[in-house]
Amino acid sequence: KVQNRAGRSLSLPAFFKEGLKNREATDGATAALRCELSKVGVPVEWRKGDKALKPSEKYRMRQEDTAAELLIRDLEVEDTGEYTCVCGDQKTSAVLTVHGKKATLRWDSSRTSLFSLSLPLALVHGNGAFLGGGCPSSSASLSTHTPRVLPLILPPLILFVTDFRLYIVVFVYF
Repeated sequence: KVQNRAGRSLSLPAFFKEGLKNREATDGATAALRCELSKVGVPVEWRKGDKALKPSEKYRMRQEDTAAELLIRDLEVEDTGEYTCVCGDQKTSAVLTVHGKKATLRWDSSRTSLFSLSLPLALVHGNGAFLGGGCPSSSASLSTHTPRVLPLILPPLILFVTDFRLYIVVFVYF
Protein backbone atom coordinates (compact mmCIF):
# COMPACT_ATOMS: atom_id res chain seq x y z
CA LYS A 1 0.00 0.00 0.00
CA VAL A 2 1.07 3.52 -0.79
CA GLN A 3 -0.23 6.76 0.74
CA ASN A 4 -1.05 9.71 -1.47
CA ARG A 5 -0.57 13.36 -0.48
CA ALA A 6 -3.99 13.44 1.18
CA GLY A 7 -2.90 10.57 3.46
CA ARG A 8 -5.15 8.01 1.81
CA SER A 9 -3.90 4.51 1.11
CA LEU A 10 -3.67 3.35 -2.46
CA SER A 11 -3.24 -0.27 -3.42
CA LEU A 12 -0.89 -1.16 -6.25
CA PRO A 13 -2.18 -3.76 -8.73
CA ALA A 14 -0.87 -7.31 -8.49
CA PHE A 15 1.76 -8.46 -10.96
CA PHE A 16 3.54 -11.73 -11.71
CA LYS A 17 6.80 -12.07 -9.81
CA GLU A 18 7.47 -15.38 -11.56
CA GLY A 19 5.81 -16.46 -14.78
CA LEU A 20 4.70 -19.85 -16.05
CA LYS A 21 7.35 -22.11 -17.58
CA ASN A 22 6.98 -24.42 -20.59
CA ARG A 23 6.46 -28.05 -19.58
CA GLU A 24 6.65 -31.47 -21.21
CA ALA A 25 4.73 -34.48 -19.95
CA THR A 26 3.62 -37.95 -21.00
CA ASP A 27 0.16 -39.19 -21.90
CA GLY A 28 -1.68 -40.27 -18.73
CA ALA A 29 0.45 -38.19 -16.33
CA THR A 30 -0.44 -35.04 -14.38
CA ALA A 31 1.13 -31.66 -15.21
CA ALA A 32 1.46 -28.68 -12.88
CA LEU A 33 1.73 -25.12 -14.17
CA ARG A 34 2.74 -22.66 -11.46
CA CYS A 35 3.31 -18.91 -11.21
CA GLU A 36 3.89 -16.45 -8.38
CA LEU A 37 2.06 -13.18 -7.82
CA SER A 38 3.08 -10.07 -5.91
CA LYS A 39 0.05 -10.27 -3.59
CA VAL A 40 -1.74 -12.92 -1.57
CA GLY A 41 -5.28 -13.94 -2.48
CA VAL A 42 -5.77 -12.04 -5.73
CA PRO A 43 -8.18 -13.80 -8.11
CA VAL A 44 -6.75 -15.43 -11.23
CA GLU A 45 -8.28 -17.03 -14.30
CA TRP A 46 -6.74 -19.98 -16.15
CA ARG A 47 -7.10 -20.34 -19.91
CA LYS A 48 -6.12 -22.82 -22.61
CA GLY A 49 -5.86 -20.82 -25.80
CA ASP A 50 -8.99 -18.64 -25.87
CA LYS A 51 -11.01 -20.98 -23.62
CA ALA A 52 -11.49 -20.22 -19.91
CA LEU A 53 -10.89 -23.31 -17.76
CA LYS A 54 -13.22 -24.30 -14.94
CA PRO A 55 -12.44 -26.60 -12.00
CA SER A 56 -13.26 -30.23 -12.86
CA GLU A 57 -11.88 -33.75 -12.61
CA LYS A 58 -9.45 -32.75 -15.38
CA TYR A 59 -8.46 -29.28 -14.09
CA ARG A 60 -7.70 -28.35 -10.50
CA MET A 61 -6.84 -24.77 -9.61
CA ARG A 62 -5.34 -23.78 -6.30
CA GLN A 63 -3.76 -20.75 -4.70
CA GLU A 64 -1.54 -20.76 -1.65
CA ASP A 65 0.01 -17.53 -0.41
CA THR A 66 1.28 -15.82 -3.57
CA ALA A 67 1.47 -19.00 -5.67
CA ALA A 68 -1.19 -19.94 -8.23
CA GLU A 69 -1.18 -23.46 -9.67
CA LEU A 70 -3.09 -25.35 -12.35
CA LEU A 71 -3.03 -29.16 -12.20
CA ILE A 72 -4.05 -30.99 -15.37
CA ARG A 73 -4.82 -34.66 -14.75
CA ASP A 74 -4.97 -37.69 -17.06
CA LEU A 75 -3.05 -35.91 -19.80
CA GLU A 76 -3.75 -36.66 -23.44
CA VAL A 77 -1.87 -35.48 -26.53
CA GLU A 78 -4.86 -33.16 -27.17
CA ASP A 79 -3.97 -31.27 -23.96
CA THR A 80 -0.92 -29.87 -25.74
CA GLY A 81 -1.22 -26.11 -26.12
CA GLU A 82 -0.69 -22.68 -24.62
CA TYR A 83 -1.97 -22.14 -21.06
CA THR A 84 -2.34 -18.68 -19.55
CA CYS A 85 -2.86 -17.37 -16.03
CA VAL A 86 -4.65 -14.00 -16.04
CA CYS A 87 -4.70 -11.58 -13.10
CA GLY A 88 -6.44 -8.28 -13.88
CA ASP A 89 -4.70 -6.86 -16.94
CA GLN A 90 -1.56 -8.95 -16.30
CA LYS A 91 -0.96 -12.42 -17.75
CA THR A 92 1.70 -15.09 -18.09
CA SER A 93 1.68 -17.97 -20.59
CA ALA A 94 3.51 -21.24 -21.23
CA VAL A 95 3.25 -24.16 -23.62
CA LEU A 96 2.45 -27.65 -22.34
CA THR A 97 3.61 -30.42 -24.67
CA VAL A 98 2.12 -33.88 -24.06
CA HIS A 99 3.94 -36.81 -25.65
CA GLY A 100 2.15 -40.06 -26.46
CA LYS A 101 3.24 -43.16 -24.60
CA LYS A 102 5.92 -45.18 -26.30
CA ALA A 103 4.97 -48.66 -27.40
CA THR A 104 7.38 -51.51 -26.91
CA LEU A 105 7.72 -54.69 -28.90
CA ARG A 106 9.44 -57.72 -27.39
CA TRP A 107 10.36 -60.87 -29.23
CA ASP A 108 11.22 -64.29 -27.87
CA SER A 109 13.77 -65.50 -30.44
CA SER A 110 13.40 -69.12 -29.28
CA ARG A 111 9.84 -69.23 -30.69
CA THR A 112 8.77 -67.96 -34.09
CA SER A 113 5.37 -66.60 -33.09
CA LEU A 114 5.65 -65.51 -29.46
CA PHE A 115 5.78 -61.78 -28.94
CA SER A 116 4.29 -59.19 -26.65
CA LEU A 117 3.19 -55.74 -27.65
CA SER A 118 2.14 -52.80 -25.52
CA LEU A 119 0.03 -50.18 -27.27
CA PRO A 120 -0.46 -47.49 -28.57
CA LEU A 121 1.35 -48.45 -31.75
CA ALA A 122 2.08 -46.52 -34.90
CA LEU A 123 5.39 -45.71 -36.56
CA VAL A 124 8.90 -46.98 -35.92
CA HIS A 125 11.40 -44.19 -35.19
CA GLY A 126 15.11 -44.31 -35.81
CA ASN A 127 16.76 -47.09 -37.82
CA GLY A 128 13.75 -49.40 -37.71
CA ALA A 129 12.55 -52.19 -35.52
CA PHE A 130 14.22 -55.05 -37.31
CA LEU A 131 17.70 -56.41 -37.76
CA GLY A 132 18.80 -58.38 -40.84
CA GLY A 133 16.71 -61.36 -41.95
CA GLY A 134 13.37 -59.97 -40.78
CA CYS A 135 13.94 -60.63 -37.08
CA PRO A 136 12.94 -57.80 -34.76
CA SER A 137 15.42 -56.27 -32.39
CA SER A 138 14.87 -56.82 -28.66
CA SER A 139 13.13 -53.47 -28.29
CA ALA A 140 11.65 -51.02 -30.80
CA SER A 141 10.60 -47.48 -30.07
CA LEU A 142 7.23 -46.66 -31.62
CA SER A 143 4.96 -43.65 -31.26
CA THR A 144 1.51 -42.44 -32.35
CA HIS A 145 1.98 -39.22 -34.24
CA THR A 146 1.76 -39.67 -38.04
CA PRO A 147 -1.00 -41.79 -39.62
CA ARG A 148 0.74 -43.90 -42.29
CA VAL A 149 0.87 -47.58 -43.18
CA LEU A 150 3.62 -49.53 -41.44
CA PRO A 151 4.18 -53.24 -42.05
CA LEU A 152 6.01 -55.07 -39.27
CA ILE A 153 7.08 -58.52 -40.46
CA LEU A 154 7.21 -61.08 -37.68
CA PRO A 155 7.35 -64.64 -39.03
CA PRO A 156 4.74 -66.06 -39.40
CA LEU A 157 2.63 -62.91 -39.03
CA ILE A 158 2.51 -59.35 -40.29
CA LEU A 159 1.29 -56.31 -38.35
CA PHE A 160 -0.07 -53.36 -40.28
CA VAL A 161 -0.66 -49.99 -38.67
CA THR A 162 -2.76 -47.52 -40.62
CA ASP A 163 -4.63 -44.46 -39.35
CA PHE A 164 -3.88 -45.57 -35.77
CA ARG A 165 -5.51 -48.99 -36.23
CA LEU A 166 -3.55 -52.21 -35.79
CA TYR A 167 -4.17 -55.09 -38.20
CA ILE A 168 -2.64 -58.52 -37.63
CA VAL A 169 -2.33 -61.03 -40.47
CA VAL A 170 -1.39 -64.54 -39.37
CA PHE A 171 0.07 -67.04 -41.82
CA VAL A 172 -0.39 -70.71 -40.99
CA TYR A 173 2.02 -73.19 -42.59
CA PHE A 174 0.95 -76.82 -43.17
